[in-house]
Parts: sequence; structure tokens; C-alpha cells
Amino acid sequence: GCLATAGKGGMPPGQYARLTRMAFLVTMPWHFGVILAAEVVAAQAKHGRIAVRLNCLTDIRWERTSLAMLQALDASGVSVYDYTAWSPRFRESRPVWYHVTFSAKETHSVEWIRDMVAEGHNVAVPVFWPRGKEFPSTWQGMPAIDGDKSDYRPDDRPGSVVLLRAKGSARKDTSGFVREMVA
Repeated sequence: GCLATAGKGGMPPGQYARLTRMAFLVTMPWHFGVILAAEVVAAQAKHGRIAVRLNCLTDIRWERTSLAMLQALDASGVSVYDYTAWSPRFRESRPVWYHVTFSAKETHSVEWIRDMVAEGHNVAVPVFWPRGKEFPSTWQGMPAIDGDKSDYRPDDRPGSVVLLRAKGSARKDTSGFVREMVA
């Protein structure tokens, strides 16, 4: 909800580019993979160790569709991570080194989030919180992390809520997707 319209991502050229890339992935997956591999190799040459988040506006279960690609990325030293709205039972087959942060949806209760955190999962929760104001260390009594400091999730403490400020059109959300900030 919030990422699609955050920053310049809500502008027509950005929306068109995302749709074009997705159409390219779906219609020409091998070619897409070749280009992705070339970009990863170039990024590694420039920066050394890198991390890749394959899903930004998608929720593809890469461990089911492209396990060999994930294994090749891991073998080459790339840290692979994602966010997902899928239930953990649908993501059980992912490799342990493929870090996934689960995303709370408007249909998820605080009890669901609490159960996920108690099981050691990290759950991203978008909240109404002013920019520039530091997040508290808890949300609804659970340990919390400021997810806006960095998008890199693999080093997060397991069993935490990842707080994200509502961005783009989500700042006006009334569906329950964006939660109130309650320490």
C-alpha cells in the first residue's frame, strides 16, 4: 500500500517502468534472469558484498519459482531477503539464508502479530508516526525496530516488530493497514 505511491514511485513514469519490468519477467523470464545476473555481478564488482531484495512491489515466492537462482545468489555471497504478506506456512520451504520479514495486513489482528513475534518471526507494521521523531523500542508491548533507518532486514533481531512510517497515499489510510503507534 504505501510503497507503491511513496516518493516518485507514484508518478506515471515510475508506475509504467514497474509494470514494464513485471511484464518482462513474466513473458521472458530467462532474459530477465540474465539481466538480473549481469546487474548483480556489476554491483558486486563495484561494492563488494551486496544484498538483494527481489520483491519490492511483488510477493513472488522465489524459493518455489527460482530456487536455483536464489542458490546461485547465495553461493556468490549475495545476501537475499524480502518482505512477504504470505503466511509462514506458505514460506516454510525457503532456505534458511533467505531472510523474510512478514508484513501485517489490515486483516491481521494485533494478536496475530503477537503470535508471529512470539514464534520468532519479524513482522513489518506500517504506523502513523511523524517523520523525524524517533520510534519507541516497543509497539503494543513487543520489541520494535525502526524499519525506516535501513531497508536491510537480515540483521534484525528475531521476534521483532519492524515499524515503518506510512508513506505516499498510505498516510491517509483508513482501511486499518496503517496502525496507530502504541508503545
